[in-house]
Amino acid sequence: MDKFDEVMKDIEKAKEVSNGSNIYGYKRIYPNTNEDLDKLFKNVKIKDKDVFSVLSSGDQVFTCFYNDAKSVDSFDINKLTIYYYYLRKWFITKKNKEYINDWYFDSNRDLIRLIMTVETTSEDEKNAQTFWLNYINKYNGIDKYLFVPTDKVNKNIYSDDIEGLSSKIKNMNFYNYDLSTSFILKKKYDVVVLSNILECLRHPAQLFRARSNVERLLKDDGICLCSHIMEDRNSKIHEAEVEIMASNNLEYIEDYNKYDAGYIYKKTK
Repeated sequence: MDKFDEVMKDIEKAKEVSNGSNIYGYKRIYPNTNEDLDKLFKNVKIKDKDVFSVLSSGDQVFTCFYNDAKSVDSFDINKLTIYYYYLRKWFITKKNKEYINDWYFDSNRDLIRLIMTVETTSEDEKNAQTFWLNYINKYNGIDKYLFVPTDKVNKNIYSDDIEGLSSKIKNMNFYNYDLSTSFILKKKYDVVVLSNILECLRHPAQLFRARSNVERLLKDDGICLCSHIMEDRNSKIHEAEVEIMASNNLEYIEDYNKYDAGYIYKKTK
């Protein structure tokens, strides 16, 4: 299957997802993060670091770029996230301060004009341009049911400085990976950002594979940054996670900052 056919298949899957289908590798997209990223990243050194982050809504990646990461690569089990990331990037680079709210209700003409005029700088970005132009033409706009419904819009550190963020965004590698399955990536990172993925892994075998992946991805003394969203840190589920993750070369650090916004696993030498 060539790239164009693959993108066309992803458009069909996106429509199925918006209609309620449950398909492995394709899910509805979070339009924005439900984490307080300002607090989560408060005491995490990102400047000049190599970062590997879950993509999801893109907010974690944009936060890392804004905080002057040396490089940011991303991953997600949901392949549709990479298309959404570039759509958001285009709104950001056009200095549109409303890019985060209800942009999918804009006129098709305005969206198409925006997408057609962007300068793509990677194969993934070119594929995103192909995806959205064909999606909009085929379905007469962007279906709001492609997105997870949410009334919460967190204010991120860059929310009042879209121009500043725009100047810091760099090219990014995306990997369509499931953290709970085995995969090999040779590059190592100073920081791995998981959001609340570990909260969603309830089977021990999934956590063992996630731990193996995290250990392999981190440099010595590197950190894995995680969030509490579904469960609090006193839950039995969280305790079971820590029991598996905090072993071998990973150390659990609960109170890395005063805000209780998340927790860290640190790789020991």
